[in-house]
Amino acid sequence: MRLFKNIFALLLTGVMTVNMGCGMHNETSRKIIRKERDEVEADVEAYLEEKYGKAFVVAVTDNPNHIYSSYAASAYAADDESKEIFSATITYADEENYSVTDDYFMYSISDDLELWFTELVDPYIDCDFKVFWQTSPMDLPSDYKECKTAEDFLELSPTASYYGLRFLIVLPSSAIDSGIDIMTDTIAEVLLAKQIRSQITTIVYADDVVYDQIKSKSDERYFWIHGYRNIFCTTTIRSDFSLCEAELQKAGFWTLDDETYHKNILNDN
Repeated sequence: MRLFKNIFALLLTGVMTVNMGCGMHNETSRKIIRKERDEVEADVEAYLEEKYGKAFVVAVTDNPNHIYSSYAASAYAADDESKEIFSATITYADEENYSVTDDYFMYSISDDLELWFTELVDPYIDCDFKVFWQTSPMDLPSDYKECKTAEDFLELSPTASYYGLRFLIVLPSSAIDSGIDIMTDTIAEVLLAKQIRSQITTIVYADDVVYDQIKSKSDERYFWIHGYRNIFCTTTIRSDFSLCEAELQKAGFWTLDDETYHKNILNDN
């Protein structure tokens, strides 16, 4: 019996030693480099400026902890009047060396993407129109890490894994009965033939005064948020290249009588 107890005690000691050793290894294998907030922001700003050739404004949003060893930051281009925010992450290997990841690339090529899309859809739209690239909640995969231009992105897209390309088409009120769902599906089929996964939304605001005042995505967002009457539809080319066709929908204060709508909504314009 005593022999059995001695053997059990030795085994238990061994198990505890192994567990403690594993715990010590896990605790020390991930080294966290502590930095002052302004130093982290300066490092991210320097990285972004070198990569994209322009100045950025950066703010640290999260510090390393027992789960993550990186600093998270939000940033926007200093020359961007809309101050559109994107994310960046910086990880320090030691006091001097670090690596940074960011999702500004899509922002940096957005003007070129809008131009490309405008030229692509022009033959299929019989009236004046405006095109806006829209941000996506989907992070850009590592497939695209070597991309430098919109042309690089579009050339790689048919064989890569990203399917977060989104565009908004805004039409004047005169197009409200023009069959925008059929038009949007037709444009999506053109993109499908090019193997470009994407989502296309077309919107028509019912009030004549709105279209001319939409000069940016934030302008369009204002009219959407404030309930201006509109119709819209969305066609999606999914990740597996299947097509989700457009369905016409209404948004805004269509349920208000015209007098109340014009008094309470249009008079704000």
